[in-house]
Amino acid sequence: MYNSVLNLRARAERKSMPRPHATPPNLFRRVPVWLTAALVSLLLAPLIAVSGASPAAAAVLDPSQFKGVHWSRLGDNFTFDRLVLQGLSAGDDYNATRSKADAMFGAFQSALGANTVRLPINPATVAWNSYNGVIDAATARGFKVVLSYWVEDGSNKVVDGYLNTWNQMWDTLTTRYRGNPQIFFDPINEPIGFSTPQWLDFAANWISRQTANGFPRERMLIEGAQADGGGWGTDLRPLCNDSRFEGVYLAMHRYAFPYPARTYTEWVNDIKMYMGNCASRTLIEEFGADADNGIDYNATPSATTPKEVAYLRAITDVIREYRLGAIWCHGIGGRTTSPDHDSLNILRLYSAYAGGTQNLPLWIPNPTAVDRLKYAWGESGSATSRLRTPGYTKCLDVPGSSQNNDVQLQVWDCGNGGNQRWTRSAANTLTVYNGTKCLDAYGFGKTNGTRVVIHDCHGMINQKWLFFSDETIRGVDSRLCLDADLYSTTNVQLWSCGNGTNQKWQQLI
Repeated sequence: MYNSVLNLRARAERKSMPRPHATPPNLFRRVPVWLTAALVSLLLAPLIAVSGASPAAAAVLDPSQFKGVHWSRLGDNFTFDRLVLQGLSAGDDYNATRSKADAMFGAFQSALGANTVRLPINPATVAWNSYNGVIDAATARGFKVVLSYWVEDGSNKVVDGYLNTWNQMWDTLTTRYRGNPQIFFDPINEPIGFSTPQWLDFAANWISRQTANGFPRERMLIEGAQADGGGWGTDLRPLCNDSRFEGVYLAMHRYAFPYPARTYTEWVNDIKMYMGNCASRTLIEEFGADADNGIDYNATPSATTPKEVAYLRAITDVIREYRLGAIWCHGIGGRTTSPDHDSLNILRLYSAYAGGTQNLPLWIPNPTAVDRLKYAWGESGSATSRLRTPGYTKCLDVPGSSQNNDVQLQVWDCGNGGNQRWTRSAANTLTVYNGTKCLDAYGFGKTNGTRVVIHDCHGMINQKWLFFSDETIRGVDSRLCLDADLYSTTNVQLWSCGNGTNQKWQQLI
């Protein structure tokens, strides 16, 4: 059975059309339409919600409360096995898993300001006690948790009796979490293969079953119908206009990579069209763009910018304008080989920077993608800020506002001068004076005590810097930390990374 599942999965992954995810199996695959309808009627008839009946005393929904990222299994979440998220280990017990997860959520908070995580779920994972440690760690930190079912990618679930297993999974989760206001449910990730009427009936029956079990409607997220050849979980209008879905959140998935280039205005119109008149309860539950190849998302979209620029600026502008929820896919984890997914991670594990197996601290491959995500969440989203070290409660400063090459930096009382305004770029440079000078490790030094100066920007590796979730700024070439010497405020240098507050740098807009 296991080998046959692998063979089925391999055939599915050879499909050539680019898709937001590996195509999950149609829950009704190989079943005639008349039999599908009959099976659904027989299995779910007792649960069918009456169209036109409104839920009593529907709660006021606030999608803007969701500021999140996905945490996924490496290689995506379509598996019959337990979902071991990237950075965790299958052999860890509950306590070890919870400890690792807590550190990861701390990194999500410090690097991005996230307060929500979307996690995959399947029956094997529900039965794995260690996974509860991930969820408990998230809620203990105040995170909202969206649990979403990923189809395992195997045989036809309806004729194999899998629907009962799926329902039992959700019944178990409802019993476990119905009293926890931080836990939200999404019944199926990207319900490909359903016609729109099938999906509406299926989702409405799931809502009816779980509300009967005591799970609140206001903690349910229902994904949109398939909009077009690349729009899985996109079209919210059929749900928005169906009274069976009143009082629940509606979740849209939208990406640029399945489509040819579109203008900024075309993307704005696209997202607003599929959202319909339901902005007051809409989350953009999955979106993201290439965050690992130096695209400048703070650039003005044009015919010469990569197609992702118009898309990301448009979708983040719509999110901010309408105060929608926003969850980036992926924070970490997900695919590593697909050309449309392998560069979406907005964060990277430490091991991808320095080798080995260490997970933390996380680092940001493209600061401008983070700028746009924070902007969507209602924050400033500015690439330019002051950099304050809590070791001195002072800011990174060019002495005397000098613009001479090789002037060593200092820390000084924080002010509003241009000599303290630093801009993070997609190319991982830190510039001052409107991009005319770059932060530079003098003489390509890679040893403790190397002076950190300003210099004409030349794009070489001693002018490349990465921001980490522990608030350090590290040289790509030296792998040393930007350090404010504790014995001299005029001696900003490179030094081996430690835990001192003189090596931490906080953005002040």
